Amino acid sequence: MPEKSADEQFQTAMADCDQLVTVAQLRQDMALEMGGDWDRDHPGWRARFVEYFNVLQNKGQGQVLCATVSGEVVAMAAVTIVEDYHSHTRGRNSARINMVYVQPAHRRRGIGRKLMQAALDWLKEQHCEVVRLNASEDGKRLYESIGFKPRNEMEYFL
Repeated sequence: MPEKSADEQFQTAMADCDQLVTVAQLRQDMALEMGGDWDRDHPGWRARFVEYFNVLQNKGQGQVLCATVSGEVVAMAAVTIVEDYHSHTRGRNSARINMVYVQPAHRRRGIGRKLMQAALDWLKEQHCEVVRLNASEDGKRLYESIGFKPRNEMEYFL
């Protein structure tokens, strides 16, 4: 039997409240893979995570997208509309994409690309004109192939 295409193997959708709990676990998995441990470093973060994204989604200011395989959430991406002076002074809505993560066993099957396309489609519907993200070394090829351009950004911890 021929192998199914990536589109047949998984589905993307906006995360509901119950799925946000599962997405929080994926965020912890992502942190562990990157050398951190949110459960240890930020006690109680999971409840705040679910609350934050519930509020954003209810206000139409953001979305968490998830991909499922056989009903199991295996990937995520979050989009948020940025409230800053550009949006008010220029009338130019912008957004950020965060937490793009696919479980290792499901990588290289088009799931990340499909999540990114769903995120961009949602942001276009919200009349966003520019989207920014921070890319890992592994993610750069994907983002550049979609059309993202490198830019300089710096960070300072207080």
